[in-house]
Amino acid sequence: IVMVNKAFVKLFGYSAEEALWQRPASLYPSALSHRKVSRRRRRRGRVGSGVYETQYRRKDGALFWAESSEARVLDNRGQTLGFVSVHRDITARRRTQEALRHSEEQLRRALQEAPIPVIMHAEDGQVLQISRSWTELTGYRKKDMPTFQAWLNKAYGEGAEDVRNHVRDLFKGK
Repeated sequence: IVMVNKAFVKLFGYSAEEALWQRPASLYPSALSHRKVSRRRRRRGRVGSGVYETQYRRKDGALFWAESSEARVLDNRGQTLGFVSVHRDITARRRTQEALRHSEEQLRRALQEAPIPVIMHAEDGQVLQISRSWTELTGYRKKDMPTFQAWLNKAYGEGAEDVRNHVRDLFKGK
């Protein structure tokens, strides 16, 4: 590290004097340091710049996630002198994404194991998920009915359009 700005000092918790001349690998969690640095070196050999998300360690030991943008600095012969890196703390975003993944997994499991037949489909009618009890009752699996309309056609034949209109009215609050 040959230069840092105030934003680096604030993000990583090191003074400029403490950060200068340290190896960037010292900013990674120790368990990830060698693996991350090796991957970055391989990538640098093929690509001149990039954006990636990785975990870092602050001076106080706290871990945080950052989106890092990196670009090569070249001399007049095209040889690499070093890299310029810009880091943006995305810890809150990563926590939100993880909470959303957890919530979606809970919903998926609840729907799958629901004791009553349940079908979930997108607004365009694509079947997203069906419960185990739906399959047990109807004999149809998700692959047998890729869309809600396909299910209506199989289950109600000529009356499918009436049922579809009824379902549409239910969602409109009529």
